[in-house]
Order: sequence, then structure tokens, then C-alpha cells
Amino acid sequence: MTVTSEDVARLAGVSRATVSRIFNSSATVSPQLRKRVEQAAHTLGYEPDMAARSLVSQRSRTIVFGLFSRGEWTFARLADPGWYFYLDVLREIEAETRAAGYDLLLPSQPRQDGGLGYVRSLTARRVAGAIVAGCRPADPRIPSLIESGIPTTFVDVPAAGPHASYVASNNEDGAFRITEHVIGLGHRDIAVLTGDGGDVPAITRLAGMRRAFAAYRVPERHEMVTFTDWTTEAGAEATRRWLDDGLRFTAIIAHSDMLAIGAVRALHERGVRVPDEVSVTGFDDIDLSRYVDPPLTTIRQDPSAMGSWAARTLVEMIATDGPAPEPMIIPTELVVRQSTGPVPRRSRSAAAKQPARAGTAGGRSTGARSARKR
Repeated sequence: MTVTSEDVARLAGVSRATVSRIFNSSATVSPQLRKRVEQAAHTLGYEPDMAARSLVSQRSRTIVFGLFSRGEWTFARLADPGWYFYLDVLREIEAETRAAGYDLLLPSQPRQDGGLGYVRSLTARRVAGAIVAGCRPADPRIPSLIESGIPTTFVDVPAAGPHASYVASNNEDGAFRITEHVIGLGHRDIAVLTGDGGDVPAITRLAGMRRAFAAYRVPERHEMVTFTDWTTEAGAEATRRWLDDGLRFTAIIAHSDMLAIGAVRALHERGVRVPDEVSVTGFDDIDLSRYVDPPLTTIRQDPSAMGSWAARTLVEMIATDGPAPEPMIIPTELVVRQSTGPVPRRSRSAAAKQPARAGTAGGRSTGARSARKR
């Protein structure tokens, strides 16, 4: 026998109109009443008619998720280690949207013709809203989404409008604190691994690090600030170049755990002890950071809180058709583990033990990518 909304209303002791309001995500219903109706629906096995509701609202029960920090999204990129942090965010977004009765769409071939084309592709799908993560500030899809009026929440992208808001970690504060930790251990010769200079996390983490350098009068050595991909291999490759170039450093500050893991691997390959000779820090506190040898000192973000806020805020904006809330900045936490220690007593750098590689000129690798060369 088919269970109807009238059956749910009878069991919950409410009107059929109340059941309808609740399953259309109305914000006018109290949380207690909503819970009672949802429990009744679960008991009876009731499933609302999504297709009928879409016809009435002229919107589907679909929310689109876009991740565009390095080109276009494809499902194959889920295997890219640079996405590990955002996968935790996505996991929470999927759980929240599903609980609210929405399907989450990850289009594998979004429109290529700029911001307006992207918005047209979403309009054609009659999406209810969008969650976008990792865009560069200059991405043309950002202003197009804001101007379109499609309810949108951004993750790690400082973009807002009448129907758009964003959530981000306090990256600058986190970078300041982990840099302060390294300086407090006595380190002054500090190498830095960060993401592409156009990424918002890279920009804000560099700002926090530089604020700490200025506060403690530590010089920034531009030849040892490397902009690269957020991957283990990129971190390892940059570290090998520093060693081959004979650069002197006693600490590496990496602006992601994946970069830090690569740096640790490269140091191990060259027989450099962490942290006895070189301390290494990360950023994110992904699961892998606890299993590196030694476990990483890092900055803990809260991807669950970021994903939950992005999804819940979007669902509320869709339901009420109201203005977007103020942006949410989520605190970070310094996590000290075994990858950092005091500066070596004789301040010997790892690089001092490494002979320059053939093909270098003037003690510098001809292939090195650093802030000085950008």
C-alpha cells in the first residue's frame, strides 16, 4: 500500500499542509515539529514526490557542486592527492544535502565558455542552488553566479552577494601560529612550500607567515619560497632542488600536509633526519598527517564544519528565498607532533651535506621554481 502525506500527518498529529511545508524545507516550521513529522515519515516509509515538487517550484531538487581550483572538474581528478582536503568537505556536503532531500550533482563536463556559459548550464538543469569550492578570485564564474541570483555558497572563496555567501578557515591566523611555533624553536633559516600564487589559501597562508616573520624579525629568503602544486610529488621535488642547490635551512614550512609529506620523503631519501636536522610542518591535518614518520606538526582545519555550513546555509536560502547570511570564518588549531624540534645545536643545514647536482649554475638548480623567479 502506498503511504501518503495524509498518513504521515495522521501519525504525527498535524495537518497535511504542515507535512507539505516541512518536506518543502519551509523555515516557518519549528525544529521540534519538523523532527516529529520526519520521524513519522521514517516509521511509515514515506518518500515525498520530488518530481511533483519540482514542477510546482520550477526548480529541481538538485544542488550542483563545483571544484575548480586547477582547471575543470572531472571525476578522474578525485584520485588527485591535491584534492584530499576537499574530499572531506564534499563528504559532509553530500550527507547534509541528502538529509535535506536534495540530489548532489557533480557535472563532469561543465560549460567551457566563461562564467555566463556556466550559469546557462546550471539554469538548463534547473538546479536549486550551487556550492563552489576552490575557485581563484579571478574566476569569471564567481561574479556570474552572484549576479544570476542562483543561491550559492562558496568554500574557501571570499565571494558574497544578495544570494551568495562563503565559508573559510582562518588560514592567515593558522599560518601565523605555525610559523610562530617554528620561530619559537629557534629556527631562522626557513624554507617555504606553498600552492600556486593564485589560490586563495596560498595567498592567505603566505600573509600569515609573513606577518609572523615581520613580528619576530625573521628575514624571508625569497630563493627558498617555492610556489607549486598542492601534491606530495611537488613537495618532494622542491625539497630535492633546495638540497641540490646547497641552500641552508633548518626548517620547512609547508602550506599543506601533502606538500609536507613530500618534503619529509625527500629528506629521508637524502639521509636527513626529521626533526633532528630539519623540522617540517604541514597545514590541514588530513588523516595521513598522523601516519607520516615522524607524525606531522600541522594546522587543523575543520572540513566537516565547512561542508556542513555550506550545505545547510544553501538549503535555508533555497527554502526561504531570503538574503544570504554573513560569511562564516572557522577557527583553526595548532597541532604539535614529532616533526618539529629545536634548531640543531650547530645550526647545520641539510643542504650543507649535499653535493650540488650536475647541471646547476652558481649553486642554484637551473630548474628550480621560486618566488624570485615568478
